[in-house]
Amino acid sequence: MEVIEFFLNPQNEEDFEVINTERGKTTTNLPFFDGEIDYRTTLIRVLEITSHGTTEFNPQRFSPAEQDWLVQAGFLNQEKTQFNPTAILLKKIGQALYQSLFPTGGKSEYLLKAALQRANGEELHIRFGFEAESVETNRAADYPWELVHDGTKFLAWHKVSFSRYIAYDDSPPNLPQVDKVNVLLVSSEAFDPAQGLKKLGRSEREAIKEGLQLACQEGHIHLTDLAEESGNIPTFNALQKYLTEHRGEQQPHVLHFDGHGLYGQKCHQCGKIHAGITPNKCRNEACGEKLPPAQGYLVFEDENGQSDYISAQKLGATLQNFTPSYKNTNYGSLAVVVLSACQSGMAVAGDSVFNGTAQQLIHHSIPAVVAMQYSVSVEAAKNFAEQFYRALGQKDSLSAAVRQARIAMDIEKNQWYRPVLYLRWHDNEGGQLFEQQDAPQKSDSPIQVKEPIISTNIKIQQGKMNLKELIKNGILNELVILFNDEDMADLLLNMIDFPGHMRPIFPSKGKILGYWQGICQQIQNGVVPSGNDLQSLVDAAADIFPANSVFQKYRSNLSDFNNSNIQSSKDSQQIDFSVENNYENIADNSNSQKKRALQVFLCHSSGDKPTVRKLYQQLKNDGFQPWLDEENLLPGQDWELEIEKAVESADIILVCLSQSSVTKVGYVQKEIKFALDIADRQPEGSIFIIPVKLQSCQIPRRLSNKQWVDLYPDSVKGYSRLVSGLEHKAKELGFNQ
Repeated sequence: MEVIEFFLNPQNEEDFEVINTERGKTTTNLPFFDGEIDYRTTLIRVLEITSHGTTEFNPQRFSPAEQDWLVQAGFLNQEKTQFNPTAILLKKIGQALYQSLFPTGGKSEYLLKAALQRANGEELHIRFGFEAESVETNRAADYPWELVHDGTKFLAWHKVSFSRYIAYDDSPPNLPQVDKVNVLLVSSEAFDPAQGLKKLGRSEREAIKEGLQLACQEGHIHLTDLAEESGNIPTFNALQKYLTEHRGEQQPHVLHFDGHGLYGQKCHQCGKIHAGITPNKCRNEACGEKLPPAQGYLVFEDENGQSDYISAQKLGATLQNFTPSYKNTNYGSLAVVVLSACQSGMAVAGDSVFNGTAQQLIHHSIPAVVAMQYSVSVEAAKNFAEQFYRALGQKDSLSAAVRQARIAMDIEKNQWYRPVLYLRWHDNEGGQLFEQQDAPQKSDSPIQVKEPIISTNIKIQQGKMNLKELIKNGILNELVILFNDEDMADLLLNMIDFPGHMRPIFPSKGKILGYWQGICQQIQNGVVPSGNDLQSLVDAAADIFPANSVFQKYRSNLSDFNNSNIQSSKDSQQIDFSVENNYENIADNSNSQKKRALQVFLCHSSGDKPTVRKLYQQLKNDGFQPWLDEENLLPGQDWELEIEKAVESADIILVCLSQSSVTKVGYVQKEIKFALDIADRQPEGSIFIIPVKLQSCQIPRRLSNKQWVDLYPDSVKGYSRLVSGLEHKAKELGFNQ
């Protein structure tokens, strides 16, 4: 599964940044604005009204200004009597969402297309990130981004899955994967005609059981129905009792609530429920108290079978007692809450992103929540649950199971985009509950690689790649598609040392083909150090896009050696590099360079010391000069002063990041700030700080413009990329590393 993250960082009420911390950002604006007027909630009302297939327009539910905007946006006919057909309506909304996230020619659009190509027909998982405080600036977190349409297709229909990540000051929970999953089903038949909540049947409960039947037979999933287990109405108190009394192997991993949900306000004085966000005071004539902010509610049954509205805050505070913590995975096992309830993923107002039921559960350390953003029909919810558990029973990840279940809701109707997956799971980006027997073992530290053997007795033919060959083999076309903005073009040209003053101005639109033709012609004229062969350009592109079949097919056998001087293997075997017959001349030229090791400062949190210690040793073995406090500080030295001196004298700084380090307040944050101050004094474009992710974690905002390197889950590939960056810096400084 290919994973790409886009962090939505608000700038003002309308503008926001789409940030990929590895590749950069795109500044764009939210859709559904007309001047300074935000019609987001108007659109959501349209989605709710049309949720069950109706297109009839009721003018009493919309102001005159809203009606005019709906016509102008193409959602309502000119006569203002009918909404446009569902297919047209959803496509228009999806295209507006796509253009907002991935504006034409923007970096985010390029990154998405590159990720789709790397996925190569397999699942692409897009994770949207939001700061907990982001709603104080704008409401990007409320939009149905899962509905994006690229002008040709809805991405969700084509092996693209989505999840949402809320960043706040707490470590994500950690959960060991298991070989069997316990599911607890809570089916509430409560209804409330006063709120438009109709009586529910038992069909969905039976559908869930049907979807689980095959998985249960194979032994992967065990289902418990709370109503059958308790022998009574599945009340909220019955749920609390069950969770308290069933620990260890009996404790559920998945809690599935099937029933009504509502986003609204509950009067603290009289208990009356008010759907929506508009009333300010209780509508109970005998009360009239001021209402609290809107939040999500689940409608349980009480002991008498009447509706019992349980708030998101109360539910989250209860369930957090049975979830795993980051440090103690034995604390609890509740990993997933599935909410087959209308509006259980909705949050459209208030000063907190956690007002919705799903969001509040994430805030209370539930690792994953599957919910419904808007109202959903009983039939659609039934189909979703049935397919979701069938996929989960085959040990698919949560993201894959949700993606498949969307399609089962009938893509020709107005329901499939309503499920939303919130994931905040330590080191588990797709939400994998089950142990994967065939998965490669993860390592907490870089794998030690033996020194390569350089063989000089084998001759390699010189490359003969010219512009004609690039066109013939489809390589030029790939360059035009993948390197279609200035930043990506510069990344590629920097790798082959193409002189900056020789580069033409990158076209703002169109004529990208002409740009790359001109670059290729200049290379053939001999402007790069490697000569007039275009092979170096192909090799560099292949290193940037290792999954691109065209670049990999035509890369040279020496590209890995030329870019990193090492070749790693997971079994640490020695590798025999074949070198052309003039290798000795190359070695003689490199001997004229300055000879001193690159000085590398390791900025890290004390909690990551074991992993950083191994990284220190590996860098030292590979000829670098790393600085680590426990190795370089002498007894009696002023450690704070010496660390500052080490940072100032370093050639490059590696900021080692983990879940604990990015949330920890302490000296490591001071080191990062000090390093960034020094980085500001470096020549523009030079590498000075490299964020190094030791595990899955959020990149601090101050480092978000720096391209990171991952040392998980493939530490070999990650370390190789890290060495490439260090050697590039050494070459920049003129060192013979």
